[in-house]
Amino acid sequence: MPLLPEFLQLHPQLKLHWFLNDNRIDLSAQDVDMAIRMTHLSDSGMVARRIGQVQVWLVAALAMLKHHGMPRQPHDVSRMPCCDCSPTTISSRSI
Repeated sequence: MPLLPEFLQLHPQLKLHWFLNDNRIDLSAQDVDMAIRMTHLSDSGMVARRIGQVQVWLVAALAMLKHHGMPRQPHDVSRMPCCDCSPTTISSRSI
C-alpha cells in the first residue's frame, strides 16, 4: 500500500472506494472493478494473482494467561475467550 498515494496522484481521474468486510459478494453485480481477497477462489470467471502472503499469529495478553492459564495443547485454546479473525470469518466470543 505504500505506493497507493503516489499512484492516485498520477491518476487523479481515478476514484477509490475502500470497503472492508468478509462477505462474498458478486463483484460485477456490485459494480466492483477489483477486490483483494484472502482466500482460495472457487471455480469462477474471476482472474486471480497472488500479491502477497499473510502470516497467522496466535497471541494472548499476559493478564488473560494468568487468569485462564497457559494452554498446553491446541484444543485448550478453543475453551479460552478470544477474538478470531481469519480470511473467511470474523467472529468473537465474549469473556
